[in-house]
Amino acid sequence: MGVEGARILPDGPVGTTHDFILISDSRFVTANVAEFDGLVKALIGGKLPIVWYFLTHLRVARNLLWSLRHHSNPLAIRYFSVVPSLLGDKAVKYSLTPVDVSQAPVPKNSSNDHLREAMVDRLTSRDAVFDFSVQFQVDPYKMPIEDPGITWDEALSPFRKVARLTIPSQVFDTPERREFGDNLSFNPWRCLPEHRPLGGINRARRQVYQALSNSVMTTTKLPGMSRQQSRQS
Repeated sequence: MGVEGARILPDGPVGTTHDFILISDSRFVTANVAEFDGLVKALIGGKLPIVWYFLTHLRVARNLLWSLRHHSNPLAIRYFSVVPSLLGDKAVKYSLTPVDVSQAPVPKNSSNDHLREAMVDRLTSRDAVFDFSVQFQVDPYKMPIEDPGITWDEALSPFRKVARLTIPSQVFDTPERREFGDNLSFNPWRCLPEHRPLGGINRARRQVYQALSNSVMTTTKLPGMSRQQSRQS
């Protein structure tokens, strides 16, 4: 928030939000949009289409299986952008690395909200601190832009720390904060042009994220907000 400059994707009349979207894996499940579309069709098509798809797409099966591993605390996980973006005239990927990586084992009889509960417990007593790093593309073949299913080798191009993110100790699990979170929208294209997302998956995300946001926000209105403001929140 508070980032000055024109966005690729408008963010209301002021437009000072720059979104960074990261996940707890270093690679995407599929290589491209067509492969992802095939995966979705297989998953909703029944057992035989699922088995056939994974037998003919072994890397997708491996990536999907690896992405399903469990964690006990979201504040002790390393995060990755997975897909590349511009940094000036260079292609880069982002990463957030927790300074404190200690995690308790995943509870065997945990509640459905055990991840939220772990964050509540952590932030009640101390800050959560992450190092924000960028990884430059140095080889277009071993570090492709159009195939996010491949992890860029850190031995070939290590991540370089450029900032530190601190989430201060706080009480966040309140009805007001939940409502605020439920009405936020995110889009990787809500960014400055010099940080433009790259690759086919990102091009698809621009349309999908915007369509999802429009479909939800046109029927959801925060107290004290106009409909137009609600759509852009």
